[in-house]
Amino acid sequence: MQRDELLRTYGILPERTSPPRGPIRSTLTKGNVIGQWIALVLFGVCPVLLSLFLLIVVPVLPVRLGLGGFFFAFGLIVGFLIARDVNEWVELDGDTLRWKHLFTRRVQERKIREIEAVVTLTLAIRTVTVRIVEGIYGRIKGFEFRFPGMKQGVRVFRADPTMTHVRELLEGVIAQMYQYGEVVPEIVDLDGLPLVRRLTLER
Repeated sequence: MQRDELLRTYGILPERTSPPRGPIRSTLTKGNVIGQWIALVLFGVCPVLLSLFLLIVVPVLPVRLGLGGFFFAFGLIVGFLIARDVNEWVELDGDTLRWKHLFTRRVQERKIREIEAVVTLTLAIRTVTVRIVEGIYGRIKGFEFRFPGMKQGVRVFRADPTMTHVRELLEGVIAQMYQYGEVVPEIVDLDGLPLVRRLTLER
């Protein structure tokens, strides 16, 4: 079985290899960049603008406040959910993990030795539709690099594919993690098949 097929179905097992010599960057594809911006505008920005419009034109105060408040809250919540974890790229450069948020354009970085875990992302709800989608794209949506002090880790998404060079980035990060300790897998059962749920760094 090819390494990409193993990754999409089972996750990634730690393998002690030599760290990569140069930077490895996983980048959001152009089609997904356009799709993310369209989704943010349609489901985040437009409802907020509609709420402001309703507050001006609707004459009945309770209706105005009700409709305006609903669309304003809808736009803020959905826009936040769309934008919160989308990185334009995630890059491994030596012992540094660096990433750029798609919407804020902010670039951040952390050292590999700070990683607490690499977590596998899957669809939580197990339905027939989900299993059909997984049959096409694989069980694994992506991976999250978790660091102390961060509410949410740094995410890369592999389905579709959404981002390029996800496997190469993961392999490079794991190779660097081995410089600071042992990389230990947690393997669980999902729908009768093993899944590497997370990799933790034990120093």
